[in-house]
Amino acid sequence: MRYYLWFCILFCWVLASCTKERSSLEVYDPEELEKEIAEDIEMIYSDSAVIEFRIISPRLEKYNVDNFVVEEFPNGFLIEFFDLDMNVVSKLSSNYALRTSAKGELILRDSVSYINDQNDLLETNALTINELKGTITTKKFFRLIQGDTRDTIYGRGFNANSDFSRFKINKYLAKKQGIEVEN
Repeated sequence: MRYYLWFCILFCWVLASCTKERSSLEVYDPEELEKEIAEDIEMIYSDSAVIEFRIISPRLEKYNVDNFVVEEFPNGFLIEFFDLDMNVVSKLSSNYALRTSAKGELILRDSVSYINDQNDLLETNALTINELKGTITTKKFFRLIQGDTRDTIYGRGFNANSDFSRFKINKYLAKKQGIEVEN
């Protein structure tokens, strides 16, 4: 009986200590606690011990939305792609980038620039790369300067595969012939 009395007192004490008031530890926004922030980053991505590309950015904010990772580069980034001999073969940069693992998309905005191994230069204000489908698209104005001839194509919107070997211009605006340079 004595243990029963102690049990009842302990049980009542535990019930009395439960409250619906928030403790001082729960004052912080849970989403802010889950955000990872890194400054002056350099990330290297490899597959089977072969480095494929490097991302350089002044700031990375990484957080979860509905259990999917979101990586935001609010101050822009530069990606350098490498060949097997570690030579830079292409570069992609923008002043803002957002990558969502749920959709497999990389959304680039503000001064997007891409230079490939043929020295072709693509410039636009918005670009979407779908990693799952292997496509690159934009609905915005773009300029493409071909590396070998320096011919320039102006257009609005295009669809391309991930290595730009297939390219469809939605609205062709103009083409300007390249300028020959004397050696």
